[in-house]
Amino acid sequence: MGGIQLDCTKCGFDNRADAQFCKKCGSSLKGNENIISRMNSKINILAVFLGMIVSILVLFVGGVLFSGLSQTLSVFVYLELVLLAMAFLGSIITGLFGSKTVYEGSINGGFLSLVILVLIGLMAGILFLAIMGMAGALSSLGSGTTSGALSSLNPTTSSATTNSGDVILNLIEFILGIILIFIAGIIGGAFGFFLKDSIKKISM
Repeated sequence: MGGIQLDCTKCGFDNRADAQFCKKCGSSLKGNENIISRMNSKINILAVFLGMIVSILVLFVGGVLFSGLSQTLSVFVYLELVLLAMAFLGSIITGLFGSKTVYEGSINGGFLSLVILVLIGLMAGILFLAIMGMAGALSSLGSGTTSGALSSLNPTTSSATTNSGDVILNLIEFILGIILIFIAGIIGGAFGFFLKDSIKKISM
């Protein structure tokens, strides 16, 4: 049998990937799906899109609201607060409009968090390349003052003055930040479903 196949856990027969029951013994094949397939079937693209719109609004509004904290917090912590707010509030929308269970709300919220991280990563990468390109172009002009002003943008200079302890600490903070953003999305999606469920019960 060609193409993707789904093995029956009872008799081992190779069934079609979209089969609901085994063609040989009649057993249910629903439990044979891998975790990625099950999670993918729960994702509501429209709800995630609506949540993304809210997250973008939070990005701009949060940038203003948290601007006062930027004077006392590091850039990383400041960015982390904005991203957490984006993931949590945006995921509430996904759970509110696109989830039938707590599990679906959590899945959609986690997926929205992944989308946010990917988009922010792409934006940061493009910005970094643009800055490095400008630095390279200006330094090629041979201006001593320009190269001195842009020396802080040179990764070799910054890495030379950064000890290994700071690098490890920053790496740990970065990993914890990603985990927290995923958790915020999952909790936000579940909270969105509970909010929808509460509204339904009140309206009844």
